[in-house]
Amino acid sequence: MLNRLFGRQPTPPEEPPVDYADLSKQIMEGLAAGWSAEQVKACLAGRENDQKFVEWLYHYGKREQIDPAVAERLVQWGEIGTGAIAQMAKDIGEKTLNSQPKSMPKLSPSERDKQLELLLAQSNDAFGQGDFLESIAACNKALAIKSDSYAVLCIKALSLFQLRHYRQAAVTFGKVLAIEPQNYQALCFKGACLCELQEHENALIDFDKALSIKPDFYNALVGKAEAVSKLENYQEALSVYDKVLDIKPNNHVTLFNRATCLSKLERYIEAIEAYDEALTIKSDYHEALGSKGDSLASLGAYEEAIEAYDDALAIKSDYYQALQGKGQSLTAIKRIEEALSIYEQALAIQRTPDLSASIGVILNNFKHYQKAIKFAELALELDENHAHALYVKGYGLSGLRLFEEALFAVDKALVIESSNLGALRLKGTILKDLGNFQESILYFDAALSVAPNDIITLNNKGLALWKLGYFEEAISNYDRVLEQDSDYYPAWVNRGLACKDSCLQLRKSYLFPSALQLQKTELQERGYQGALICYQIGLKNITQETEPYGWGLLHRYTGEVHYFQDCYDPTQLHEALTEYGQALTTLTAEAYPIEHLKTLQLSIRANLGLRNTDQVRTLRQKALIVFQDLINEATSDAQRRRIETQFSGLSHLQVDLLLAEGLTTEALLAAERYKNRVLTWILDHWQEQTISPSRDQIHTLLSPQTAIIYWHLSDDTLSTFVITDSASITADTQPSQPLETWLKTWTRDYNDYRTKGKSPSAPLAESRETHPWRTELTNRLNELKPILSIDELVKNLSNIQNLVLIPHRDLHCLSLHTLFPENLTITYLPSAQIGLNLQNRPTIAQTKPLLIDSPLHTDLPPLLFADLETALLNQLFQTYDTQPNLIPYDQATTDHLTTQLSQPHCLLHFTGHAAYNQRHPENSSLALTDTDQLTAKDISALNLQGYGLISLSACETAITGTDTITTEYVGLVSAFLKAGAAQVLSTLWTVESRSNAWLMVYFYQRYLSGTPAPIALHQAQTWLRSVTRTDLAQWLQQFVTPELQTANPSEYRDLTEEIKTLQNPSGTIPVDKPLFADPYYWAAFTLTGHSHAR
Repeated sequence: MLNRLFGRQPTPPEEPPVDYADLSKQIMEGLAAGWSAEQVKACLAGRENDQKFVEWLYHYGKREQIDPAVAERLVQWGEIGTGAIAQMAKDIGEKTLNSQPKSMPKLSPSERDKQLELLLAQSNDAFGQGDFLESIAACNKALAIKSDSYAVLCIKALSLFQLRHYRQAAVTFGKVLAIEPQNYQALCFKGACLCELQEHENALIDFDKALSIKPDFYNALVGKAEAVSKLENYQEALSVYDKVLDIKPNNHVTLFNRATCLSKLERYIEAIEAYDEALTIKSDYHEALGSKGDSLASLGAYEEAIEAYDDALAIKSDYYQALQGKGQSLTAIKRIEEALSIYEQALAIQRTPDLSASIGVILNNFKHYQKAIKFAELALELDENHAHALYVKGYGLSGLRLFEEALFAVDKALVIESSNLGALRLKGTILKDLGNFQESILYFDAALSVAPNDIITLNNKGLALWKLGYFEEAISNYDRVLEQDSDYYPAWVNRGLACKDSCLQLRKSYLFPSALQLQKTELQERGYQGALICYQIGLKNITQETEPYGWGLLHRYTGEVHYFQDCYDPTQLHEALTEYGQALTTLTAEAYPIEHLKTLQLSIRANLGLRNTDQVRTLRQKALIVFQDLINEATSDAQRRRIETQFSGLSHLQVDLLLAEGLTTEALLAAERYKNRVLTWILDHWQEQTISPSRDQIHTLLSPQTAIIYWHLSDDTLSTFVITDSASITADTQPSQPLETWLKTWTRDYNDYRTKGKSPSAPLAESRETHPWRTELTNRLNELKPILSIDELVKNLSNIQNLVLIPHRDLHCLSLHTLFPENLTITYLPSAQIGLNLQNRPTIAQTKPLLIDSPLHTDLPPLLFADLETALLNQLFQTYDTQPNLIPYDQATTDHLTTQLSQPHCLLHFTGHAAYNQRHPENSSLALTDTDQLTAKDISALNLQGYGLISLSACETAITGTDTITTEYVGLVSAFLKAGAAQVLSTLWTVESRSNAWLMVYFYQRYLSGTPAPIALHQAQTWLRSVTRTDLAQWLQQFVTPELQTANPSEYRDLTEEIKTLQNPSGTIPVDKPLFADPYYWAAFTLTGHSHAR
């Protein structure tokens, strides 16, 4: 059925050339038959301003001898039509009529009266025979004799009314009323004309005048009721309809209109009764049946509504409104396939923005987001300001995790309709998913101001509050949901999570539905016990039969509570497995493959804790089958990436399982395969097969003085592999919880630190220097050391001089090298395979370095010491007889830099900003001139095998993705390595510009003199952490040269001023105290890549 609905439409044929003579003939004959303005417009089919048609008609008027009767039709066309063609028709007709002979024989008064009487009789006869045009022609001749003839004006006005020429009719009725103001029938007809012209307020004046003359005039009462209804004064309309029914109590149309007013007033039960009254009089009244269905649907009686719609459709199978209403009711009771079938029938009748948007809603519910977006766009083609369609499009885009585009659509919807509940709620949800919890709550509150009891908004607001650590406030929101609907399983699930995290016991007051009153005391419990009680009570309200999905989720979350209560207690693990087993009875692979796979994953983890390795292997095999089915069913690389991301734990569990079985080497190789798969498909494209090394190949990275420490972090276990040249691979495992707790605090504080100094009231330097992340950095790193068992690892590193660190997940964001003894030279690798790739790269030719001056990006501030850093490096390179290729700050465009990177260079030094894309790390970029950027994906596609070193003197260039596949190592560094560069020097966090410049210059002094990059970086860090003001001033003095003064006079002045400041004895730091001893200044610098490259 979906294929029928979304099948490719045939390409419409080209329109044939228009026969204007035939088209004109159709219109003229139609006018003679009494066509209305709408019929003329339909015949023209959008050609009201067709310039070729206008030209044809112009030449027709010039060429032809036009009969006066035809001329009158042309005038009539001009009066009821619109556009340039109507104006041309009127001009030709009037010109023809004005050219007729004016002389008429003089008539005596008696002859004139006789002629007038004869013309009046002709007009009456024509009117009686339904020839209203002939009647009007006779009237016009009579009015030429006597322009104020009351009887003639009445006949002409009525004829115009019958022809639906409402504007001309209203004018003519006005002339009648000028002669006889008390003609209540003329007043009523004039009011009816104005109603047809949508001028309801003016019409109401005429109806009231008619009723002041004759209060029980039925037609005037009916007209007034309809006018008042159109003005949305439904209460007044009801009273008028009651008067109408006093006169004619059994008029089904009046009963229908009265019922519609009741429905508009949301008095649905009374409306249904009124529709039934109309149906007792006219049982085949399909409009009444359809509207009755609408009222029943508004009451939530969807099954009864569907019956009413079916009755209406049995009478009129193509009744669009009933089809649309039935589709909406079927959607409400989740009979989605039937709803789509009904909407398909409606689409065949009429394409409207509302219908297209409704189909989009269903497709979004089916998670067919791409198709939903197409239907939303179809609605927007019909109405670009359709707020609901924009909301539907935004929802689909957010489902595809295209959050920026989704926000654009939602914001546009809110511009059009600021109180659109769906758009407000969706924007809050997107912001929540992006981690902007505070801002998301503002939009949830705005949505609640529109619908205070909207349970979806309350539930989502609770999630945002929970994420912010406001557990009791979150619980309060969930309680408001459950007060209205105790069967709403998401609120029970989320309430349990908040209870688990809350340490507050026995709250004083709660609001619960009456069905839960006896459970109030139990529901006040907090912690793990509170979560268990919450889920147990939830399962009393949500049954397996009525809500299998929610029932399964509650059992699964119950199992998780048991697991986390004590994941080493066999009793708790067995309880968890029992609950997971219950969950799997409804969360089946066929019905809910995603949730089924999540539950299998949790069962594997619990069995692993019980050392049930056979059961782990069996469950993992089942999980892999479901996982592969999901991958095969995915229609895009983006979908496959999301699935891989969501179930990365299967790969992590495989490593844990192999270690539990004592298969250390196999576990290491499994971890390595997973790393390489992620690096391949994020920076390149999805591949089923990934190149990954063997144990022997990994050992080629070693030497008697070189070792590798390789970490693997799963949800439960931190595994550390030590690989040396002389011994077998060893591994140590420990619970991951201490590290996860430490990381949670580190990440929270660092993210907060990054936001400081962005407002005028909080200057950057002051707010950051005193921030806990900065002041506690040394202590935090000291705390990390025992968590990672560094001292135990070092015992296995005797005689080792060079250490390669291969971190996993969030460990990539940490300065791990600072935890090891200073006598070790440390480099990093994203994976062992990348190390092997770099080992096999060709010898680097001696070519020029490529130096990029700090680009001025539109949205980013300049780095204070960047220009000085570039100037000193430029001078330093020339000192070593190397003339760098310097790209000035205003020429660092994407195209120019890409071209230069493709040329032979021995190294790249970039001084500037880096923009990190958390959601899509392949789009992380170097910020270039104006708005240009160079993304990680662009970089990875280059051939940089000639580059021995990439130096990124920019903000957070070594940071990796925290929302990629369980935070695997993907970012700018891995992009440069994939492109073939031997080594990348980068920073883990935003480093103060001054110390950054000095470290970089010192590093290059050592590197250019022949020191390998890892040793040069280690020496530079050691120097920076110990340099005093006196030492630094003396060291900088070597760069105060005539060459610098000539080439860069501004930077020369900056350097001399800096030296003077350092030499000033009144400085805040004593001259003999190290300036940059704090790890903040030097620990962020890391070197990733081939440790022996040049």
